[in-house]
Amino acid sequence: TGLGQYGYSGSASAEFEIRVSGGSEVTATGIAVKTAPTKNVYTEGETLDPSGLVLTVSYSDGSTADVAYSDETAGSFTFTPGLDTALEAGNVTVTVGYAGFEAMFDIRVDEEEPVEPGGDISTAVLEYAIELAEGASTDGVVDAVKENFENALQAAKDVLARVQEGDTTVTQSDVDTAWSNLIKAMQYLEFKKGDKTDLEKVIALADEINNSLDSYLDAGKDAFTTALAEAKDVYADGNAMQDDVDAAWRTLMNAMAELRLRPSKDLLEDLISQAEGLSEADYEAESFAAVRSALAAAKDVFANEEATPEEVDTSVSALEDALAKLTPVSTGGDNGQTGTGNDGQTGGSSNSGNSSSSNTSGSKAVKTGDTANALPFAVAAAVAVAAAAGVIVLKKKEDK
Repeated sequence: TGLGQYGYSGSASAEFEIRVSGGSEVTATGIAVKTAPTKNVYTEGETLDPSGLVLTVSYSDGSTADVAYSDETAGSFTFTPGLDTALEAGNVTVTVGYAGFEAMFDIRVDEEEPVEPGGDISTAVLEYAIELAEGASTDGVVDAVKENFENALQAAKDVLARVQEGDTTVTQSDVDTAWSNLIKAMQYLEFKKGDKTDLEKVIALADEINNSLDSYLDAGKDAFTTALAEAKDVYADGNAMQDDVDAAWRTLMNAMAELRLRPSKDLLEDLISQAEGLSEADYEAESFAAVRSALAAAKDVFANEEATPEEVDTSVSALEDALAKLTPVSTGGDNGQTGTGNDGQTGGSSNSGNSSSSNTSGSKAVKTGDTANALPFAVAAAVAVAAAAGVIVLKKKEDK
């Protein structure tokens, strides 16, 4: 049976009326404990737990209904002792109230057993662990391991001191946990800091390079600056071990080795300047075209800020080669006529004429307005051509 059979809906209260059709009034007339709470044995200091309690409610029409204690019905129940009252040791009768009526059930409250220090707690293992730890060395140990070890040692000493002072709140489990943690902390004491001497040296050189980084080509700069930053992080890390340290300076050295200085373009610039001072009219077209081509390529390399040393060297060699192969416009016919216009000239005067022809050709090799700045390569080429022309003139005279 239950309240639903009377058409009732809503929450129960200490005093209430239930009416059914026909005008008859049905009211609660009493309660009884049908099922006691599940928990009936407590330790002093605990509070009452009514979970599982079921009451039988009797009504004036002779019917009954069961009401279980739950989160939904808790507000209709009262308890003495209250649910927030610490229970005292002994056999305790609990009074439960519902619908204006009361019922009772019994529980047992045991005394809390005190923890006796001394004989019940063994500290022998803890004391020996502390002795071992105090003899351990932390020299060179990484910071995190050293801190963990020191904390574990201090905690073990604190637990031992509390036991020796008679602190009854310390349990055997506390003692065992203390020495166990201390031994585990000692096992990491071989985690040594890495020797950072080499790393410091490599960082010092890298800093010098970094201060003049504009002198290097862009390729490799990002890898270098990243490696330098990471190396400095490792150097500052008190937990860095030897493998970490070695990897840091090796990575940084690899990045340094990949950097390339911007090549000097002084020689290339000088060659460009000299080549630009040449007059195309003084040289045969084919040889001057080669110079013009090499000069254009040299200017491109000179303007390229990322030009490699190899590119600069190649450009210098190409322009030097083109200049060395310049061929001056030939004046050998005029010199020959001059040599044959005077039959009375001796061999010496003929040589003089040849010498004059050679000098004339040589003077046309580089017209820069300043003989001191004449290109050595162009001069050499001009002299060679003039000498060849002199030989031809002599040959003609001999044939005559």
